[in-house]
Amino acid sequence: MDQDILFEDLGLSKSLLKAVANLGFETPSEIQQKSIPVLIENECDFVGQAQTGTGKTAAFGLPLLMKLKEQSDKPQALVLAPTRELALQISTEFGKFSKYENYNKVEVCGGMNYRPQLQALRSGDIQLVIGTPGRVIDLLDRGALDLSELQYLVLDEADEMLNMGFFEDVQRIIEGANPNRNLWMFSATMPKQIKGLIEKSFRNPVFVNTKSKEVSNADIEQSYYLVKDKYKLNALTQVLDMIDNFYGVIFCQTRQETKDLGYTLMDQNYNVSVLHGDLSQAERSSAMRDFKKGKTKVLICTDVAARGIDVNNLTHVINFGLPRDKESYVHRIGRTGRAGNKGFAISILNREDIHRLKRIESLQKASIKREKFPEIRERKKIFIEKKTKKFDSLAYQLMQEQENYTVDEVFEQFNQRFDSFSKEDTLKMIFNSLFKNDLRRMDELSDIELDVADENRRSSRSTRGRDGGGRGRDRDRRRSRGRSRDGARDRDGGRERDRDSRPSRSRSERGAKSSDRSERRERGERKDSASFSSSKPKGDSRKSSKPKAKSGQKGSSFFTPGQKKKRKANESRSRSR
Repeated sequence: MDQDILFEDLGLSKSLLKAVANLGFETPSEIQQKSIPVLIENECDFVGQAQTGTGKTAAFGLPLLMKLKEQSDKPQALVLAPTRELALQISTEFGKFSKYENYNKVEVCGGMNYRPQLQALRSGDIQLVIGTPGRVIDLLDRGALDLSELQYLVLDEADEMLNMGFFEDVQRIIEGANPNRNLWMFSATMPKQIKGLIEKSFRNPVFVNTKSKEVSNADIEQSYYLVKDKYKLNALTQVLDMIDNFYGVIFCQTRQETKDLGYTLMDQNYNVSVLHGDLSQAERSSAMRDFKKGKTKVLICTDVAARGIDVNNLTHVINFGLPRDKESYVHRIGRTGRAGNKGFAISILNREDIHRLKRIESLQKASIKREKFPEIRERKKIFIEKKTKKFDSLAYQLMQEQENYTVDEVFEQFNQRFDSFSKEDTLKMIFNSLFKNDLRRMDELSDIELDVADENRRSSRSTRGRDGGGRGRDRDRRRSRGRSRDGARDRDGGRERDRDSRPSRSRSERGAKSSDRSERRERGERKDSASFSSSKPKGDSRKSSKPKAKSGQKGSSFFTPGQKKKRKANESRSRSR
C-alpha cells in the first residue's frame, strides 16, 4: 500500500471527492488504491479479494457512482449482499458518497415491507438497487424488477453468500440480467465454487488481491484463555470485569447460544445488546442503534448476524469459542484495530478448540499468546476497583456542590436504619449486599483453567492405547493372510455395493443439504430424534433378534454374496413347491 497516494490521485469526480472529504477520508486503503482506477477507466468484469473492514464498499461504490446516468427508466446497477444488515449498510454508504449527486436508489431486502419497494421500482426513476438474493429473486418472479438494461452487477461478500446457501439464487440473477452487463465481485476468500462461478460467468476479469493470507494485524493484539468447558461463561465474565472501557463484540457459534448468553449476561446486570436471526427488523435496528450510540457496550451475535456491522472504534472482539473455519476468525478479529486504533482479540477456549487454534496459528505463521487469570485475591481487587470507580464521579460532584448536593427525601429513612451501627459496620453490610455473591463465585472458580500438561498426558495415554490396538490388528492381519481372495472380495465388495446402492445426488442437492444443516446449526436446532430411532416403542429395552453386523461392516453387507445366493435359491425352491 502506497501511503503517498490520495483520493485525488484515483480519478474521482469533484463531487465525489467533496463527499469523501466530508467523511474524513484521507488516504485510500489498499483495495481502494488498486480497484478504483481500474473500475473507472475500464468497462470490464472485475474480481477483488480483500478482508472484511478494508473499505470494499468505497472501492466499488465510488467508481459505480461515476458510471451511473442520473436519468434512466430501468435500474442501471444492482448490488447484492448476503444479509439485510450489510445491504442497508451499503445503502447508507452510497447515500453519503452521493451527497452531491442526483441518484435514486432502493433497498430490496427480506424482512422489509414489499409495498415501498414495489412502488419505488414502478416509479421508473431508480438507477441503483441494493438487496439480498432472496428478495431480488422474489421481485424478478413477480415481474417487478427488470434487469434487461442492467449495466453493472456487483456481488459483495460473495463467499458469505455461498456459505449461506444463496449460490443458486446468485446464479439465477446473473443469468436473468442483461448479458452485456459488467460483473464485479468482492470476496474475502476464494473457495472452489466461487472460482467455478468466475470461470463460467465472468469475461476476462481483472483480478486484484490485497494479501488475504495475512491474518495478523499489527494493530490487533491476539490472546486466549484455555478453560474447562463448564467454566466458559464464568471465564467470559471475569474477562469483562477485568477490562476498563470495554466496547466490543462477543461472537457465538449458534443463534441459540447467542440468545442464551445474552439473557444470562443481562440477568447478571451487564449492559448488552443481542443480535440474532429471530429478531424482527425493528428489534435489530434498535439493538444496533443502542450499540452504535454507546448505550450498550457489548454486542453479542453470530458471524452471520454481524455482517453489515460497521463500527470503527471497537476496542475488543471476544470469541466465545473458535469458529469452524479460519477465514471466519479473520473476519471476526478484523472488526477491531481499525483506522490506526489499537484493538484486542480475546478467545475463550475449551479442550475442543485447541486443534482449531493450531490451524489458525499455522495460517498466520505466529503463535497466539495464552493468558492466565490472576490469582483469586488479585481478581477480587480488580473487580472491586472497577465496581467502585463509578463512585469517583459522585464524590467529585459532592465535593463541588457541598451543601447543595441533594438526595431524595426518603434518604432520612435509609439513614435511620444505620443509626445504631458504626461507620465500619455499616460499610460492611453495604459491601456484602453489593458484592458478596460475586466474590463468592470467584472463590468457587479457583480451578477454572485447563491444565495443558494434564491434557498432554491424557493424549499420550490414549495414543498408547491406540498403538496397542494397532499392534493387535497387525497380528490379526498376519494370521488372516492365508484367507482366500474371494473372502477379501466379499469384505471389500460389501463396501463397494453399499456405495453403489446409495442414490447419487447432484452438487446442488448436496449444497442445499449442507446449507440446510448450516441453518439448523445457526438456529441451534436438531433433526427430529425420531428420524434416528428404530421402530420399537419408546422404553422397549428388549434386544433385537436381528444379527448384528461385524465391526467395520455395513448392515446391508452382513451376509456374503455366497450366502445371499444360497438364500435366494432356497426361497425360489420353496416358492416352486
